[in-house]
Amino acid sequence: MNSDEKTHIQNYLNRQQPFEFLGTKRHSTLVAGLRDCRVYTKRNDSDGVYNPDIKHGDVGNWLACIGYFTVLDQMGSCFKPLGDSEPEQNYSTIKFAIEKFGYDLIEKDERQLNALIALRNAFTHDFNLLNIPYNSKYIPLQQHKFTVMVEINSWVVKLPKELWDGNIDDKNFLKTTDTTFVNLFGFGQLVETIYSRVCDLHNKDGLEIRMTTKTLINKYTFVTSEHPIKEPQTMGRIKLFAKHNSQTFEIVEDLPGVGFYIYAYDINGKNTHDHLQDTLQFAKECALEEFGVPLDAWTTAQT
Repeated sequence: MNSDEKTHIQNYLNRQQPFEFLGTKRHSTLVAGLRDCRVYTKRNDSDGVYNPDIKHGDVGNWLACIGYFTVLDQMGSCFKPLGDSEPEQNYSTIKFAIEKFGYDLIEKDERQLNALIALRNAFTHDFNLLNIPYNSKYIPLQQHKFTVMVEINSWVVKLPKELWDGNIDDKNFLKTTDTTFVNLFGFGQLVETIYSRVCDLHNKDGLEIRMTTKTLINKYTFVTSEHPIKEPQTMGRIKLFAKHNSQTFEIVEDLPGVGFYIYAYDINGKNTHDHLQDTLQFAKECALEEFGVPLDAWTTAQT
């Protein structure tokens, strides 16, 4: 891996987004995905640390859990420990990510690993808590009746004493011996730990990319720009305008806990820059430092 390739991977993994690439400011879809999961599960959006004082979100958010599975999917698609062999064709990249970077977090237990794959399938395919594999060979490992819960500790999966029989019509709601319990907080911790381990491995030159860095940048990073479809998201939130040196600027508040976007437009109204800052004051200071926009130039009405 040459220095440019290492820099591209570092930019993709870096918690601080966006990054400069060929004259544009790009965002990592991995970091964006983590940020969105954190916003809805009472975690600091910058580092993923649980913060019970955050007013919005719910640690047991099912959609955030799906997001965390997607983050695992991407990490398994992109990386492996240096020198490790490639997985078999069509092997689950979620399984691969957990096995290579976090298997110890579920006691290196194949049954727990497959239970997580089953929960991912149940949540993602039709948002429910039952999973019956189409392929009968997977029934012993991936047929599950789930109960999801939240405990602020690290356990992830508690396996049933007996296999659920797969009878949906006669499902016994009171029976727990055939129930698989998943701690959604513990699962979030697992994903956050795997992300940290991937970053640490890269810093220690122990990470290997499973594709070219061109593919990584072209597939897993993006640029943002103002678009009419974003307008409903800003209703009821802060939106400020300013003009300076023939340019127009906006500060737009994103979803709670995400931050404030700064948009810069040239004389023709084309979006040329965007920056994400944690607070409104930081956004104004960023505009001052980057573009020279005075702090008192901002208004709530577009002129």
